[in-house]
Amino acid sequence: MSNRNVSRLFIHGEQSNHWIGLPYALLGMTAVTGLVDAVSYLSVGHVFTANMTGNIVLLAFAIAHVSGLSISRSLTALLAFLIGAILGGRVMARASADSHTRFAAQAFLLEVAFLFAASFCGTPSNPSSVATRRTSE
Repeated sequence: MSNRNVSRLFIHGEQSNHWIGLPYALLGMTAVTGLVDAVSYLSVGHVFTANMTGNIVLLAFAIAHVSGLSISRSLTALLAFLIGAILGGRVMARASADSHTRFAAQAFLLEVAFLFAASFCGTPSNPSSVATRRTSE
């Protein structure tokens, strides 16, 4: 079997040449997801923002009264994920097969805009006061 045949992916039972870069995109998204989860867990209050399985585990620990974990934070993350999944599923179900790529690109751009807005909102207006507060604790 040649490398050309190995690189083709099967999508819905058919061979496709359009998704040859898919494994690299998936590896990149996996790395970014891990990075986002690590940062969010350490700085947002012990909540995973990219993977919901971890939030279910943290919710179980919070219900068992493990110190430092919050039921409300885990439930908020899970409910926000559920609402986003429902809305995304409805949008994609109503779209024609030709417009799936366009909708996915628009969703990606919207996510990038939200991430930039969130990072801007999370940036302290006076970083020196944060450093002074951390050293005094």
